[in-house]
Amino acid sequence: MAWFQTSETLHEHRGYIEDEPRQGPFMRAIREVVKPGDVVLDIGSGTAVFGILACMAGARRVYAIERGGIIELARKLAAANGCSEKIVFVPGMSTSVELPEPGDVAIADQAGGFGFEAGMIEYFNDARRRLLKPGARTIPGRIESYIAGLEYPEGWERVDFWSRNPAGLNLSAAHQAAANDMHFVDFKANHLLTDPQHIAEFDLSEIIPESTPVSAELRVSRPGMFHGLGGWFVARLSANQHMTNSPLLTERVNRCPIYFPIDRAVPVSEGDQISISMRILLASKVLAWRVAISDSEGSMRARFNHSTFAGELVSREERNQSRPDAIPKRSPHNRAAMLALELIDGKSTIAEIAGAVYAQRREQFASSDEALKLVVEVVRHYGD
Repeated sequence: MAWFQTSETLHEHRGYIEDEPRQGPFMRAIREVVKPGDVVLDIGSGTAVFGILACMAGARRVYAIERGGIIELARKLAAANGCSEKIVFVPGMSTSVELPEPGDVAIADQAGGFGFEAGMIEYFNDARRRLLKPGARTIPGRIESYIAGLEYPEGWERVDFWSRNPAGLNLSAAHQAAANDMHFVDFKANHLLTDPQHIAEFDLSEIIPESTPVSAELRVSRPGMFHGLGGWFVARLSANQHMTNSPLLTERVNRCPIYFPIDRAVPVSEGDQISISMRILLASKVLAWRVAISDSEGSMRARFNHSTFAGELVSREERNQSRPDAIPKRSPHNRAAMLALELIDGKSTIAEIAGAVYAQRREQFASSDEALKLVVEVVRHYGD
């Protein structure tokens, strides 16, 4: 367990609960969507507040799926609110668990800052394939993503810093990494150089394709320095409820929108055109954005090509290990882990397995406690 883990986790979940532009619409949407007798999946349930609300809305059964240790606290919260008989807590990721019955409704709030990058679409895709009834409802039911051009020196400084020889050193290689990543930042309406455009929409009533190309055309509405793109989302929770992190609204969830940098700042004039094409690779967690800037007469001024893949901080060793033609080798740690996995037979205790692992691979461990830690790690990842 890390230092301050409990206080940080509780502070995070307190923020979700007291964020009225989030909590209020979700509460009303759950009352609207969940029907008496429904089976509900609360994916990434945290404190299980959504599951408790679904229980109060008449759900016959709620499966609260959560991989973190907060699941134990959620059990106590469910009991305190009279829902322990109806809520079944399922430890693990929703993509790796199995349930005894299919659900009528799935609820999740992994929207991120642009609407999808925190994993919601992948979780709902998987749930539709394995865990939900045909035609099941989801909260949210639809995600819309919006984009605008920005004059945003505060965000641009995150990229440009690395090109200014800080500490008297050439650190410009970090510029590429910074320019090829998405940044959670709190830009405001006054930073917009263009009107926003709807760039993507995800209908969560169906399986979303892994690769999603989208595009938009923006017109510069005032002169300024173009520093990149700003993106945010609107989540349609139900027919009558939504939540958004739009910088244009005062009633918005406490969640930063996204800044997509470009490689260098470009001066623009009113009437200039900014053409955007994006490709979203959901399972790979890669987003690419191409930006072309032309003047009001159509002459090209600048082009940029960015991708989170190019900005990913991955060692060459790790990259090489993931190549299809790589020949993997077993490390001493992995040999011990495999031995522990082979010894899981449904009869032996963790202590007995750890003793056997320590006896056979004593040279690898400083003490028997180290072997016990490894076995516990293996059981948590691969055991039932």
